[in-house]
Amino acid sequence: MDLYATVTISGEVKYPGVYTIKKGETLSDLIERAGGYTDRASLPGAIFTRESVRESQRRSIDEMVQRLERELYTASAAGTASSLTSEDAKLVEMETSKKRRMLDVLRQTRATGRVVIRLEDPPTLLKKTPTTFFLRKETASTYHARPRQSTWQGTC
Repeated sequence: MDLYATVTISGEVKYPGVYTIKKGETLSDLIERAGGYTDRASLPGAIFTRESVRESQRRSIDEMVQRLERELYTASAAGTASSLTSEDAKLVEMETSKKRRMLDVLRQTRATGRVVIRLEDPPTLLKKTPTTFFLRKETASTYHARPRQSTWQGTC
């Protein structure tokens, strides 16, 4: 860990900002230093990210796209070769075109680096859970606000 490793905590904590962390510091320590949650915080809506997780997700997406491209090429070539009529060939081409569009969508997928965590209120309760979440330089946390009012649309 770097001498001056930092993490960012934003959203519904009392003192959001960039914090210097020490080796062995935990998420509960950081939340306490940030003054705890505000009364508007929605703990189930917390977003916790790590750059290393984002990079791993990105690699997985890239590998999946490459594997699917190979499979698409193989299936397309086999389908075209086994087409008995021009209509069969058109159907194979239409199917291949749809799969290519799906691959284009997958290529645009952005990895988030999100790590699913369960937070406790007050943050000191996190220290009593069997899972201790240690911080690293790459960590970022966001706590979303709980909606002030519910909205319902429709008819009863």
